[in-house]
Amino acid sequence: MALTPCPKCKREISSAAPTCPHCGDVLQKKRTLLGEKQRHRPVGMVFLVLGFVAVFGGLILVFTWSLMGLLGLLLIIGGSALMATGYLQMSGFFDVTCPYCGAHGTLSPRATVFKCAQCKHTSVRRNESGGN
Repeated sequence: MALTPCPKCKREISSAAPTCPHCGDVLQKKRTLLGEKQRHRPVGMVFLVLGFVAVFGGLILVFTWSLMGLLGLLLIIGGSALMATGYLQMSGFFDVTCPYCGAHGTLSPRATVFKCAQCKHTSVRRNESGGN
């Protein structure tokens, strides 16, 4: 083990230390525990179709009936959310567990950082091969 300077307080500490003993700065991010990749293609297709229909219907309402424009905008926003949910269901996501508080959440396959909604800690995702 080599001695390296702490990035925050600049005192020398062990390179293997997870936190600085002097200032408490976190040096090594904890790794999130990945569950199996969840993928629900039929559900995703239903959400995508419903979202597309809602957005298309919202656009028709916005451009044809001025009194129904607000409803059209709500349909566009809701349809966009449905389409995003459908994409997530089709492309797949990981069930993750926060290493700090144990709360459960979801993580996109391309995301590398998980921010816990409960304790607000940020952690780094492990590679799928099991290494760092």
